[in-house]
Amino acid sequence: MPDGKQPQDRKPKAVDAAKAEATDAPLTLEFEGVTYIVDREAFNDVEVMENIGDMQQGQPYLLPIIVRSMLGDAQWQQFKKAARDPKTGRVSGEKLAELFSVLDDAAGNLDASPGS
Repeated sequence: MPDGKQPQDRKPKAVDAAKAEATDAPLTLEFEGVTYIVDREAFNDVEVMENIGDMQQGQPYLLPIIVRSMLGDAQWQQFKKAARDPKTGRVSGEKLAELFSVLDDAAGNLDASPGS
């Protein structure tokens, strides 16, 4: 077997993802052509978790609060601008739910085991 190093462009992508996670690098997500950068700690925030639990117990009005707290004010404004319907001028709850689903999927892909 050859002992030579692998060229940098042939490294498995999993290595890069693991390296990003090990350094707590922000998570980059794309939703409808807009890139969002989310601090990994947003997925481990007790207040966010409480709000998600309350939302699941029948308080759907918490969804904008949850997403805004995960994105931060600037990216929240960016989402609303990008998702605003040009005819009505409104941002639909469906778009917000879709973005939350993307965030939720990203959270599910993080290693959430204690002490990791």
